Amino acid sequence: MGKRLTREEAEAIRDKTYCFKVDNDYTIDGLATWNPAGFINHSCKPNCESWVFDGTIWIVASRDIAPGEELTFNYGYPLEGLRQHPCHCGAPNCVGYMVAEKFFSTVQQMRENGELSK
Repeated sequence: MGKRLTREEAEAIRDKTYCFKVDNDYTIDGLATWNPAGFINHSCKPNCESWVFDGTIWIVASRDIAPGEELTFNYGYPLEGLRQHPCHCGAPNCVGYMVAEKFFSTVQQMRENGELSK
């Protein structure tokens, strides 16, 4: 839930912590006190996935979730600026940065090449 922003409006926002890109044209600014999605944290081994249907964002469980278990999904950040988004999720496969899973092997290779510290 949140205000629907054009690409230009989204680029003008300084704090994009609660922004969710819906498509190439629109972003949802989820920075609203009544938005429960703000409590869903990033994890390198998440129990939920984000799906977008007709401009609506859905957070869907990807496995059974125990009562009281934290809801998590992979924020899917790009490699650019990864140092600004360290990850401390504690998952066994945690790569140390909040990047999309498709970049996990790239981040590991960057570590092996000495470009990133653990």
